[in-house]
Amino acid sequence: MVDVLSADQLTAKYPYDEYLNPLLQLMDIRAILSDCIIASDYRVSREMYEKIILTPYGDRVLESLKSKVPYPEARVLCLLELLHLDLLVDPIKSDMAGLLEEISGQIKSRAILLPYTSGRLLYDKAYRVAPKDNYYSMMTEKETAELLSETPQGVFQIGKLVTGPFGILQSQSSRVEFPSRHVCYHCADKSCPAIHKCWLSTAEKPPINAHRDKIQKQLEKESTQPSAWDEYFRFSPRRSLGGRSDLKGDPLVSVLGDVFNLEELRLILSWLLDNTRGIVRRTAGYCQLAGSSGQIAASLDAASCHQLILTASDRDLIGAIDSLIADKEIVVTQGEIRRGVLNDETFGIYDTRAEIGEYGVRLVSTRPGLAVLRLRRLVERMYRLDDENDRQELEWQLRGEDIDSIDAKIEQFLRNRSPREAVATLLLARRANMIVAAEELSLHESILTNDAARVNAVLWKLGFQIDDDSAIHRSFWRKHGSLTHVLRQGIATQISIARDDKVRAEASSYFVQLESVLQDSLFFTTWALLSDHFAESTKFVYRVSEGERFSRQRLSSFSTTLVDDPVHQVDFDDLLTLYPLARGFQILADGLCSLRNNPDQSLRPEREQPSWARRDSLERFPFVHLVPFLDLLPDSQELIVTRLKRVAQSLISTDANGARNEWMHGNRNPDVARLEACLDGIQSAVSMLEHSGFTRKIFRRTRSEIDEARRSKIYMSDAAGTELALMRPSQFSFLGLPNSTAPQHVMICAKFAEPFEVLRFVSENDSSYARIWRDYPLRRGSITAQITAADSVIGR
Repeated sequence: MVDVLSADQLTAKYPYDEYLNPLLQLMDIRAILSDCIIASDYRVSREMYEKIILTPYGDRVLESLKSKVPYPEARVLCLLELLHLDLLVDPIKSDMAGLLEEISGQIKSRAILLPYTSGRLLYDKAYRVAPKDNYYSMMTEKETAELLSETPQGVFQIGKLVTGPFGILQSQSSRVEFPSRHVCYHCADKSCPAIHKCWLSTAEKPPINAHRDKIQKQLEKESTQPSAWDEYFRFSPRRSLGGRSDLKGDPLVSVLGDVFNLEELRLILSWLLDNTRGIVRRTAGYCQLAGSSGQIAASLDAASCHQLILTASDRDLIGAIDSLIADKEIVVTQGEIRRGVLNDETFGIYDTRAEIGEYGVRLVSTRPGLAVLRLRRLVERMYRLDDENDRQELEWQLRGEDIDSIDAKIEQFLRNRSPREAVATLLLARRANMIVAAEELSLHESILTNDAARVNAVLWKLGFQIDDDSAIHRSFWRKHGSLTHVLRQGIATQISIARDDKVRAEASSYFVQLESVLQDSLFFTTWALLSDHFAESTKFVYRVSEGERFSRQRLSSFSTTLVDDPVHQVDFDDLLTLYPLARGFQILADGLCSLRNNPDQSLRPEREQPSWARRDSLERFPFVHLVPFLDLLPDSQELIVTRLKRVAQSLISTDANGARNEWMHGNRNPDVARLEACLDGIQSAVSMLEHSGFTRKIFRRTRSEIDEARRSKIYMSDAAGTELALMRPSQFSFLGLPNSTAPQHVMICAKFAEPFEVLRFVSENDSSYARIWRDYPLRRGSITAQITAADSVIGR
């Protein structure tokens, strides 16, 4: 009889230096078998059970099962249980390599199945094959087999074991992403943001599953309380150290399939084949793959690329992605942040997730404060406090902090300065600091083109927000200031600037930039006020090409129906220069007024309203019209119409179009005074667009206040310092408006409820990532609650 052992007794019996690594590998193998899916005809092979060597305790358990369970299955069941009063399988004597080879072969032959849950392959297939009227919480064996047919093996990683189409491969870095036994779907309720899970079934008929309960009952007879294995592993060197790292690559395992398309996965694999000192290439050779890196990558599907990519170390994998982004081979647009969509889990005690942006990969925490702790760590590595020269240098940099202790000075400096100011002050103080930061954060040299890029790259990697405000507005105001200065200086000094080709070029460039600003604003505002955001699959998300197409169509309709004089009608399908753009704001205002005069024509059918809106609820549904403008407060409606008309008037009354034509179309004696006068009207118009929220300026969360009743104010501000406050809790939390943590566009004057519930949006750039998820989520059918308890069988 074996007694319950304490952690100290287990450590004495199974010393870490001898047993820990093989035991952890055995547990990794067990995890693969426990979470897989098998068919009804599955049988344990001799090549599998003969590799498993039992301990004396395992032999006694096996003996007790010999009349109840077939011998091959009984040995594998000992592996699946593994830890009870004692070890059931000997991790040192067992043939680990042979066992791995056999399981790998069964994965390659598809005797063992793992669902490929990365990306949207199974999500889309489940949408196509699921019953039209219902979704289930669990698929039958037949439905599971149909879903997984002609789909690749799932790519998961447990420790250094990476599963996938090539069976099991070894990785250079240890990560943990256990196999998933579900497929994701969305219910029919458009207001429901949840990703639901439908569980997949493994066959119950095979002896390995049919007899699982027998070994469990036998072990429970001996003791319902196992030995202290949790404590044994908790205090082990490998697990305690790895679990506390904020830079482990676990979040990278599943997210790759969500954020990269096939072409990009092939680029990453090709880079790794060429730049990992032959490590990934040797793995490819083991998989019978030969040829150039490009040839190998081009021959593989997404899952195969995915599995091979994960055999690289964290540093090499991140380096590959960063390099390809920096060299523009993988194009990540300005402000774009790629995150897992169906695979957005967080990992470790710091709840980290992977994000990909224009400065590469980062592991960012969902918990507040980790970025600040990382910055503190970076400061201590840039300045070695045990080195007198470094210490004195840091003391000099922090000389403004009126406190004695150097540690206290660092803390006070980091708390009293914005992250951008702190990073810029210390990072750029000396070249050595930049070198340390680049090494610590794996910064790619080609993105460090100037000081602003260096600071942004460090902020990004640490987990802070970076500047990604509208580039066209920054450029416009820069050109506006420059042109205004040149004109006024020329008039004051009586210098003839009308014939100055450089000034003419600058004026031409200015008007081109102005037209870009006005067009972006006109289309965004039209879409924001007229598009039925609640009905969209992805709510309150502005996609430039789709928004432009929608807005051109609506504005053209308004122009045709509301403007009687054909001379003043605008063809919005044509190239829009300054005058038609100015007219566009007037036409939009007139169109909104016409809709406001007939609101009942745009009422949302009751069947299209969320079910919770038709009964007593803590939530409120304000969008009872198909046109959001009609659901704004009356004062907001009037304010919007008034400001749109004023924008049009400012642009037209100052004859900005006439000035534009003089300076852009070769007039050798343009009227300088008229240009100067029209600049004031342009400044007034663009400022009004920005102050109204008719532009895609970025607002960010800056601070929050909370009281004892959990009522909070969330403050957001833009780059110009305009601040606004959102009140929480809110009755409108289920509408799908952007989360307050996301950089977003706030249409300040579009208020639909007091005290400050306004239309808010995020932009989505046209990119390969956006195209992957363009029609997501897919909604069909209703939810049928059929909760089935998971049985204690292999794969459950």
